[in-house]
Amino acid sequence: MRRLLSAAAAIALSVLTILLSTTASARIVCRDDFQVVGGNEIASPYCQDNLQAGVARGHGRRVSHAEVQNNAGLKDKLADNEDCRRYIPSVGKTVEVPCERDQDHAAPPPNPPGNREGIEQPEPEGEDKVETVDSLKEFTGIWAHSEADCEKKMSGALDKGDMDRVQTSSYELVGICENGLDMLYQPVNCGASQITKQEDMIKFRAACRIKDYVSDKQDRVLLKVEGKNDILFADPDFMVFGRYVRCSQTYTCEKAWNQ
Repeated sequence: MRRLLSAAAAIALSVLTILLSTTASARIVCRDDFQVVGGNEIASPYCQDNLQAGVARGHGRRVSHAEVQNNAGLKDKLADNEDCRRYIPSVGKTVEVPCERDQDHAAPPPNPPGNREGIEQPEPEGEDKVETVDSLKEFTGIWAHSEADCEKKMSGALDKGDMDRVQTSSYELVGICENGLDMLYQPVNCGASQITKQEDMIKFRAACRIKDYVSDKQDRVLLKVEGKNDILFADPDFMVFGRYVRCSQTYTCEKAWNQ
């Protein structure tokens, strides 16, 4: 009887070892919405779900790849909630993209008495002057939510290949260049225009693209300057939100934007 139990245990251990080694060797590698197999990229529902989860997190949603993959209703909910739905040919499905907000189209306030169009009026006393800014060069660099996340990025820990895109994109790193910003480890790039500064607040319009799809909408972005290396993305409607610290002083956007 003991011999039978010992033999059964040995067989079970062997099977478990084979399963673990097979699982490890079969780890799926995604490049955007494509799966890398033998050096080639092929369309993959797994990687498409991976991309959709990353885009949703870029909009501030706390969802994992597994949740999107295993819940078909969640995919529709992500698209139907507060963001627009767009069909992206490269993805082959409908995903969330930045939307133009209702407040962006609010009617301008009526002219005050005695203020006729074409006549420049003096600025009201007590209000800070709004300045036009040429670029975002003051904020050029890589930004992260914490010093610890900066350390992981700058040490190369996030680029060794030990983590997939879902894991790296969860750090929500941002690269800012003179004419725009990138969501690092996500195929999202935004160009900046109409940049203004009022006291410690920077405001600009962001036209974003997801991979090769360029949105015809523009989002409002508000940056509150807390310090030279400390900023706050203050508009909850934009895909980047919260406090950030600077990890580096230089960054070149992945795709050039003609402003």
